[in-house]
Amino acid sequence: WCHEFEKYKSAMKSWERKQAQCASRQNDSNQNLHTNEVYGTPLV
Repeated sequence: WCHEFEKYKSAMKSWERKQAQCASRQNDSNQNLHTNEVYGTPLV
């Protein structure tokens, strides 16, 4: 179980890094909308 959790945590970290890159690329255009969309959708 612990191992699974570690995998999940590292996946989340890389996902967040990708999201951050996308957000900075988009800049302020529709960042708020984008953020709400991302956190509103399940991570399955």
